[in-house]
Amino acid sequence: MRQTVFFLILLFTTAVSFSQDNLLDPDYQESILDSLRDEFGSNKKYPQAYEVSILTALSYYPELKKVAISFRRKNIRTTMSALPHGLFLLTKDENRKYVINIGTNGAISSLLLPELSFNARVGVIGHELAHIVDYETMSKVDMIKFSSDYLLSKDKRSEIEQKTDKIAIGKGLGEQIYFFSDYVFNHASVPRKYLKYKERIYFSPEEIANILEIEK
Repeated sequence: MRQTVFFLILLFTTAVSFSQDNLLDPDYQESILDSLRDEFGSNKKYPQAYEVSILTALSYYPELKKVAISFRRKNIRTTMSALPHGLFLLTKDENRKYVINIGTNGAISSLLLPELSFNARVGVIGHELAHIVDYETMSKVDMIKFSSDYLLSKDKRSEIEQKTDKIAIGKGLGEQIYFFSDYVFNHASVPRKYLKYKERIYFSPEEIANILEIEK
């Protein structure tokens, strides 16, 4: 019993410490929107409602400044997804384009961008941008293998998604990734099937907290 209480106290104090570190102030980000737009908005299309969140997340990925990325609302089975756009296999590497889908079907995932806090929203957007950073390193053959692994193997899918979280954490979005994960696992009203999928494929909040502690 004593060990259980100690473990719960440890989890609580960890969550509190992460809630205070490196948090983004949405009002401040709004106040620098013009500079964010000038520096990170080139070759990007996105819904106006998410401009501050998207440009804030993009500011952590200077290597994507010139990459064409379109954010679009779509009826998908999760919060967001990132994919190559168009006929990827027929496109020259320097002309690659990507699309990030923003889920609109709350009946399936019950977890849409508007219900997230600013930091959690930047976290999930940052995760999708990390996918694009990964895609940019792949040849066409690599991308075919990647797609096969992701679709056919849950173990490979988990490996890919956790690698993607680590990319975003390495860019400085650790607290934002944590906030999104904590909301999904501990606060959101999502279907049990969706939550079990998240538990199977993605890092838990505790695992993300451990990664952040190791990196300090």
